[in-house]
Amino acid sequence: MIDGTAPQVDKSAGRSLLIRVLSASVLIPVAVACVVFGGMFFFTLVALFAAVMTLEWDRLTGGKGPGVWVSVVAVLAILLVLHVSSALNAGIVFAVGFVLVTVAGMVGRRVIVWPLAGYVYVTLPAVSLLWLRGAPDDGLVLVTWLFVVVWSTDIGAYAFGRSIGGPKLAPKTSPNKTWAGLIGGALTAAVIGTAVVWALDGGYALLLVALGGVLFAVLAQISDLVESAVKRHFHVKDSGSIIPGHGGVLDRVDGIILTAPALVILVILMNETTIVWH
Repeated sequence: MIDGTAPQVDKSAGRSLLIRVLSASVLIPVAVACVVFGGMFFFTLVALFAAVMTLEWDRLTGGKGPGVWVSVVAVLAILLVLHVSSALNAGIVFAVGFVLVTVAGMVGRRVIVWPLAGYVYVTLPAVSLLWLRGAPDDGLVLVTWLFVVVWSTDIGAYAFGRSIGGPKLAPKTSPNKTWAGLIGGALTAAVIGTAVVWALDGGYALLLVALGGVLFAVLAQISDLVESAVKRHFHVKDSGSIIPGHGGVLDRVDGIILTAPALVILVILMNETTIVWH
């Protein structure tokens, strides 16, 4: 510099990255352990996340008052009944909860579509994860593959999108996403997802697993865009701040919202047709 003053260095980006890495280094091992041990450990993880997600959704969409807790209790009741009883009984609880959330929303003078949308938005993936992990033979592989595909998609999309750039995927909804990122994320998910399944159980049809990785990576990005559209509608940047450096739980698991129910449907269809899963 001409005046001998050194240029100032913005350290905020470095601190932000460090916080994100530290948070991930704590959360990921906990999540992995719960998936591996299953049972009450996995149920507790899903129930905790579902409760926080419900609160974040209501905060995001302008909910307040006791009606918010009606949604939380309803979601937790469904998960508990599914865990200790049957899917039929959980379905009955879901229907009762739907009515209660509707009434609470009307009493609170809310636009009823938002609390009901949040109720379904949180319940479906949470129930799907419990159902998948409870599969007698494939539960661990299915949930592990799903998580790995969603995480790999995010990592690949970020890496390819930042290094290649190019046309925007959805400029009005999520300006930072690119087509290069989508393609890179899908390829990353296919490769890493297939490698993990092969390591856990080499008996799977790996070509189908790789194809599933591509398709579910695309679905994960669509799932991400859905939440981005809701946040943009309400002019909110993050769904919350509970995870340092990452925002809210909804911000971190948005890729699961559509992919978990989709995997349940796929597994059911594959078990009822001649398609070979193994």
